[in-house]
Amino acid sequence: MAAILCDIQPGDEVILPSFTYVSTANAFVLRGAVLVFIDIRADTLDGYLSYWANSNRRVLTTVPEDRLLIVKTHEITQSMDQIAAFLEIPRESLEVAQSHSYRGLKKHGFLSKIDRDFLEEKVNTHCREIMGKYFS
Repeated sequence: MAAILCDIQPGDEVILPSFTYVSTANAFVLRGAVLVFIDIRADTLDGYLSYWANSNRRVLTTVPEDRLLIVKTHEITQSMDQIAAFLEIPRESLEVAQSHSYRGLKKHGFLSKIDRDFLEEKVNTHCREIMGKYFS
């Protein structure tokens, strides 16, 4: 049901935990998705961060710079005018509630449960190169 509701199309990448039910993976495979299995253990984070870094590196090396807009997640709300101009659409058509600034009713607090120094170390190991180039 999730694969249908998310309108998964052939070639879409779907991130799944490496320890999952085969029926979960099959639902996406049957719609033509490319599965990416990652390690989801909170004590490593290596699988997810490595995937993030590799995916972003691929995008950043293939998309021409004049077609690339990079905005920090916590600056999306303040960057709505810039985003609208880049997309060549009216500012009014962008919904702040659909951006990362939207706060759902339920908070899971997953990241707050991980030691900050440990998290910083993992992010630096996998993402320092990309983040340094675009967010320094």
